[in-house]
Amino acid sequence: MNQGTFPMITKSYRHLTSFTIESRGNLTGTTYESSVLELLRNSHESLRELNLPIFIFPQNLNFSNLTKVTLNFCDEYETLSLHKFQLQFQNLLAFAPNIKIIETDLTHAAQDNEDGIEILDFIGTTYGKHCLIYTGWLGGNGTLSDQLPNHIPLKIVTANFELDELAAMRYANQIQYLQLDINFACIPRIATSAWHKLTYKIILQSFTSLKGFRIYGDDWDAVLEEDLQFWKTRINYMKSIGIKILDEKEFDSMEENISKTIPWKFTFE
Repeated sequence: MNQGTFPMITKSYRHLTSFTIESRGNLTGTTYESSVLELLRNSHESLRELNLPIFIFPQNLNFSNLTKVTLNFCDEYETLSLHKFQLQFQNLLAFAPNIKIIETDLTHAAQDNEDGIEILDFIGTTYGKHCLIYTGWLGGNGTLSDQLPNHIPLKIVTANFELDELAAMRYANQIQYLQLDINFACIPRIATSAWHKLTYKIILQSFTSLKGFRIYGDDWDAVLEEDLQFWKTRINYMKSIGIKILDEKEFDSMEENISKTIPWKFTFE
């Protein structure tokens, strides 16, 4: 899409219910902002979902039907300052009274994206009670999401991290429900594993809010008899300190349960 086409498209559309731009490409900041603002003015009464690579939200227009906004942390977010994001986000909360989901897409955000990190820290410290879930697998992605528990107090986490790696992160104490991918047949044989040493009891103390734990990939058929007792000991210990062992259905239901306690939620992917 070129600079001439984009304004023509946004000007011609009215009363949209959903609008998505994956990337602004070669559009200049002025062209992009003025065109998006015009589209939002033309569709503010009907818009239900909005997905933009650079977050823009106008004042003094009622978006009464808007329930979901996606913040797409792509490369263009390097041009969005924390101050500007704060102003736009205040507009969203003020003029979209029925917002339910604010989804933050970190798929293309590099770990060294300083502006993105500042914005995540602002979200985490200001709206922590609304920060709910990361919907992918944390760890090993090479993106900003790998460091998410250092910036966002997530309530529900699914991770490829080792237990001690996750425990060392800033907001480990905010995680209420945790799902880890554990290879029952291999981990007991790794002497440096957090699960192998008695220190797993100390490490679990970092998760002071943990209520439920799910083991992903629990292929018990591949576990030798001596290893079976190894895991039973650890699972029984978690139960003894009040951590419930969840199955897939129970773990997946936690998002809905917690969502009932807050008017709107942040989700991260």
